[in-house]
Amino acid sequence: MRGKAGLPLFRALKTLDPDVKDEYRFEWLFIPKSFERSETEKKIIENLWADCKQRGKNKFPGKECDYTDIYTRDEKITGVSRRLEFDFFLPKYNLIIELDEIQHFTVERSITFNHYPKEGFYYDCSLWKKLCDNYQKKDSDPLTRDWKRAFRDAVRDLRAKEHNFPLIRLFIKDYDAKAFSGNEPNVMLELKKRIVETTRKHE
Repeated sequence: MRGKAGLPLFRALKTLDPDVKDEYRFEWLFIPKSFERSETEKKIIENLWADCKQRGKNKFPGKECDYTDIYTRDEKITGVSRRLEFDFFLPKYNLIIELDEIQHFTVERSITFNHYPKEGFYYDCSLWKKLCDNYQKKDSDPLTRDWKRAFRDAVRDLRAKEHNFPLIRLFIKDYDAKAFSGNEPNVMLELKKRIVETTRKHE
């Protein structure tokens, strides 16, 4: 994971799996073009477009937000820039971990959960949706960043599910340097428990 925010968690995961990888890429993880999208991905991006058209003009007063910039043009979804990565991959457990910072909790991300299948995920999607509704962060550079990020996060969830990899999402406030400071044994215990339980559920 880029930046310092994920280092405490990376060090913790290293004790559970010495071979843990950060910013890990699979060949099947990429921003899909229109003809590569699953039915769920189509519904999600179509609703993100609709939201941008309806709400985008009011989100950043005085600035025009162009929904066509949200992966509408296949010819622009090319090359290395379309590849995505997961924050952490634990080979020992064959498990993926995403560490979500505050900027991932947005109105746009909340929209994506409305179209998720009801089963098959290894974190509490309803809780994540509530966090999105509570925080409603905004990132204005570029103006379409929040919609794009929401779609990419949804793709990570859906593609991991499709390829039979358990993926769990962790909230940054529960695993940052402050969370580990003075409470590392308890955080480590909870983290290991979560990983082991997820692996068992997936078997």
